Amino acid sequence: MFSRLFSSFEHAPLTRRRAMVYRRGFALSTLVLLAETWRLWTPQTLYPQVPFFAWAGALSPLLDWLTFVSIVVLLCAVLIVPERWLSWKLALLLLIFPWTMSILLDQHRLQAWAYFALLVSCVLACADRDREFAPLRLIVVGVYFFSALSKFDYTFAHSVGQQFLGALAGLVGLSIEGLAPSVRVGLALVFPTIELLVAVMLCVPRVRRWGVALAVLMHLTLLGILGPWGLNHHGGVLVWNAWFIVQAVLLFGQPRFRWWLLPEAHVADVPPRERRLPVRLAWTVAIASVVLPLLEPWGYFDHWPAWALYAPRTSRVLVLLDRDVVSRLPPDVRQHIRDDDPRSLWVRLKIDAWSLASLKAPIYPQDRFQLGVAEAVARRYALQSEIRAVWLSAAQRTTGRRHREVLVGQTAIASAGKHFWLNTHPREAPQKNQ
Repeated sequence: MFSRLFSSFEHAPLTRRRAMVYRRGFALSTLVLLAETWRLWTPQTLYPQVPFFAWAGALSPLLDWLTFVSIVVLLCAVLIVPERWLSWKLALLLLIFPWTMSILLDQHRLQAWAYFALLVSCVLACADRDREFAPLRLIVVGVYFFSALSKFDYTFAHSVGQQFLGALAGLVGLSIEGLAPSVRVGLALVFPTIELLVAVMLCVPRVRRWGVALAVLMHLTLLGILGPWGLNHHGGVLVWNAWFIVQAVLLFGQPRFRWWLLPEAHVADVPPRERRLPVRLAWTVAIASVVLPLLEPWGYFDHWPAWALYAPRTSRVLVLLDRDVVSRLPPDVRQHIRDDDPRSLWVRLKIDAWSLASLKAPIYPQDRFQLGVAEAVARRYALQSEIRAVWLSAAQRTTGRRHREVLVGQTAIASAGKHFWLNTHPREAPQKNQ
């Protein structure tokens, strides 16, 4: 069954010019996303940094600049080097090292698009030039498949799914307020159903062209929902969806008008598969990208690399502060305080909104990372019992219930890191003199 699936990916059309357009489109879209979130990739102190390993916290901030500049230069080389020169493959191979190092320095940098870009870089650098689209197709199908599965749950149907549904209705001048709750929940689950249908159709050559059309329609709809005329999400989300439209056409499409393409290569004309180590490495990366997400429900793989996109069931941490210490915070942090109950002694610091405002990047949706953010806040502003972290597990799919633990004070928050294999402590959290 798996061999038939893989061979179906190899039978889709491939031309040199199409491969060149894909490679340059990938480099350009990634550069745009880097420009949109450039602060995230530099040695900034606007938002806490939490490295994957404790030893990375002691490394010089100059390394952030070195990796960032290296990434930009290498992506520019991938963008402009002619197809006939194989130096663009070397640039992609070299790109893997600064990109990986940069992510190790800060878990926040493992954005979904950054992880996807790392996978694509590995495949394009190592795959055989006549077959490089096959492992890429597998990766993209995996993105659609696991992203859809992550949304078939109570929390999406009752929260983000309702926001999507309301925004979509608003685009055509309608409202969902008059609908019964059960009807709204059912309609919200149409979004992941369509995404799952796209994944399945892209695997079947006979209906693949309709899968491409459905994928394009889905991403155009998401652009409307998430754009300034809808939920007004940050620009990176729009770039990601726009690139996936182009990518679907290039990887899976069979355009009727081919004046801009060289003649399609037939499978019979493709030379036998090479048994070289780089080719095997490309397939290993692609297969790993669709196998490792299976570990996410048990907590052995992070949510975003498992393609839990717009899935609100992810684990998280709520940061609560004594309202008397709010005045200690600088204005750029204080503006993200939410006072839900004026009678309460506690106010909430919205660390997700803080991330978007300071870095133009969504917060990494992992409790491990967010515990590090809470610890950094405690250190920076000399908070002890004045801070609490409400540690929430991933929500149950059928009920939305979460395990909840309240950590009181900086010591308790820091001690919670012992429950994880990876680091939870901030890379740089200087204590402020009060």
